[in-house]
Amino acid sequence: MLQSRFSQMILHKKKEQTAIKFLGNKLSYDWLQHCINRIAKEISMISCPAKQTAAIVLDRSPEMIAAIMAMLQMKITFVPIDPNFPKERIAWILQDAQVDFIVSQMKYKPFFAGIPSCFLDQPSTEETIDDYSQFAGNPLAYVAYTSGTSGNPKGVMVTRKGLANFIEGLAKRIHFEGLHRIACFTTVSFDIFFVESIAALVYGWEIVLASEEEKDNPRKMAKLLMEEKVEILQLTPSRLQLLYNYDSQLASLKSVKILMVGGETFPDSLLTCVKQKTNAKIYNMYGPTECTIWATVSELTDKEHPDIGKPLPNIGVWVVDDTLRPVPTGQIGELCLSGACLAAGYHNQEKRTAQSFCQLPENGMFVYRTGDFVRLLPSGDLEYVGRKDNQIKLHGYRIELEEIEHNLQDHPAIERAIALAEGTEDQKQIVLTYSRVKEKKVRDSELRLWLKNRIPDYMLPARYVEIEDYPFTLNGKVDRKALESLIEKKTAEGYESHAPACDYEQEIWDAIQSVRNQSYGSPPAETTLMELGIDSLSFIRIAVRLEETLGFEFEDRMLDYRLFETVRELSDYVSNQLKKCI
Repeated sequence: MLQSRFSQMILHKKKEQTAIKFLGNKLSYDWLQHCINRIAKEISMISCPAKQTAAIVLDRSPEMIAAIMAMLQMKITFVPIDPNFPKERIAWILQDAQVDFIVSQMKYKPFFAGIPSCFLDQPSTEETIDDYSQFAGNPLAYVAYTSGTSGNPKGVMVTRKGLANFIEGLAKRIHFEGLHRIACFTTVSFDIFFVESIAALVYGWEIVLASEEEKDNPRKMAKLLMEEKVEILQLTPSRLQLLYNYDSQLASLKSVKILMVGGETFPDSLLTCVKQKTNAKIYNMYGPTECTIWATVSELTDKEHPDIGKPLPNIGVWVVDDTLRPVPTGQIGELCLSGACLAAGYHNQEKRTAQSFCQLPENGMFVYRTGDFVRLLPSGDLEYVGRKDNQIKLHGYRIELEEIEHNLQDHPAIERAIALAEGTEDQKQIVLTYSRVKEKKVRDSELRLWLKNRIPDYMLPARYVEIEDYPFTLNGKVDRKALESLIEKKTAEGYESHAPACDYEQEIWDAIQSVRNQSYGSPPAETTLMELGIDSLSFIRIAVRLEETLGFEFEDRMLDYRLFETVRELSDYVSNQLKKCI
């Protein structure tokens, strides 16, 4: 179905119509189809026993999107992997997914020595494939790896049927008529990327593909949105907050007519700001990877508080108690989803699949248990309440806190690790507590490096807190409420006072304390931004405040908190920028 829909759309398009715009270059649908056909030929020439499952490990580029479309047309299950992931994680995914071959670039060849591969930057042929009817059917579209409780990610097997149902259903629930230009800011490892790529091409839209720098830099995001006159935009609340922190009037959304927001809780305060500053129709999107991207939609344009709305076509919703029986309207229960959206389960995890995908006892309906608490409102809309476990959503990513804990406990100096989420929805961060093996010393920077080599950057804790004695409940489990109080106490103790050791240090501390809404006393200039819990969102607010207070401007490339390890490094940069203004 996906292949025929895309092929029919190509036939009705003018060959010169733009399919993808990237770094100022316009690439037509004719170019895209030729690129897809050439990649398909490259794949057909790979020497391997079977071609059922393949990994895609490519930098952000039009060729990456073409490779995905080639896989769909050849009916090959693909595993999208962000090349920025730690090498250990990439290796684990490749092994678990049991891929037959890999589509990549030469610079990533050391990641997967011994696995049959084709490298798009070193093509072996200019020939193409034009007839895809020769390829046998494969029910799986892709396997998306998400955070897992065991210490390793788990692969969600998404079907072609589910993907086709999503693409058809989304267009029925949101009226895109007359609009044709969408921005693509999402990373390929996050399944909502396929709204901005696969669905966009099936609909015949033009994709404004952000580069690696553009997708993470709010100034460049705003510039791209304005210059390209983007009409359709999909963002997580965190990414929308990042843009708002830089562009407080949201002038960058002037051309946006449809704004889809999802992946985590949509704060009331952010919704109010967006409604006041844009004329776009605002939609709240909800859906776990196990139910193919988005499963429910709510238009919030005229609502005061966000809800997650009603299901897309061919999807059923069930609000149940602990025995999987329905609860009355208005009562809180676990959300279960059924219908064409359901994934085929978890790759190589039959036990976990049986726990999450099951039948309801009263009607035998086969459902996925989301683990999300909701209530059904009298209007028929669903309201999200919270999680029933230790899974959190951060910057749109689903994170199992146990995966972070398992990876830190592998460190030889660590005895126990407990991860917590702290802060409000718009300033949420992960705090990782740990206790050491006696007589072994370890620095926070060492622990961060240990984790950085094992988990993606979006999962890295903002703070590390050593705990000498963990509090326990009467039944012997770690008392998380008491642990939160212990962390607050340690934070309140602050740092020993130090006089400013470098230029503009006090102004920087004032900005940090104002944005973080927390008093740190007068810590040393060598204090790391990580220790202070500063992330991409808070850093932009700090940068904007410093620009307003001191009368200078950060360079575009420097609007990235990862470029400044300590307060001293930030102070040195601010000082140098101010000298240029003299």
